Amino acid sequence: AQSKLVLNMDIRFGEYAGLAFQIKDDLLDLVYTDPNYGEDIREKKVTLPVILTLNQEGRDADRLRRVFTQERRGVLGEWRWRKARDEAVQVMSDSRAIKSAEAKAYEFADMAIEILNEGFPERTESHLVLEQLIRWGVSRTH
Repeated sequence: AQSKLVLNMDIRFGEYAGLAFQIKDDLLDLVYTDPNYGEDIREKKVTLPVILTLNQEGRDADRLRRVFTQERRGVLGEWRWRKARDEAVQVMSDSRAIKSAEAKAYEFADMAIEILNEGFPERTESHLVLEQLIRWGVSRTH
């Protein structure tokens, strides 16, 4: 019974830490100032900021749907793509989806750390390293 409890804690810890890291990775793809940012938009990936914006319905959701359904081919394809990317990021920012997704990433990180603390109340070096890794994962800027 004890090993099942530990396994369940391990699974939940991994899920929450993984979700926190993935959401942050998706956010960095939207806001990082690298010339190649926005690849998730180019590939029309449905990330948490996209879901949050579309769930709001209304003007912002309609604008984002248009960006995701536009064709960007031909000579002007790259220019259209950059324009669409910039518009999508602005829409998700205007709708506060980016801020909400970031808050969710921190929430998942806190949940992972809480599980870590419940399962291993002694603060070993490994425990501290895992906690620091999770906190770094959601606070990183690139």
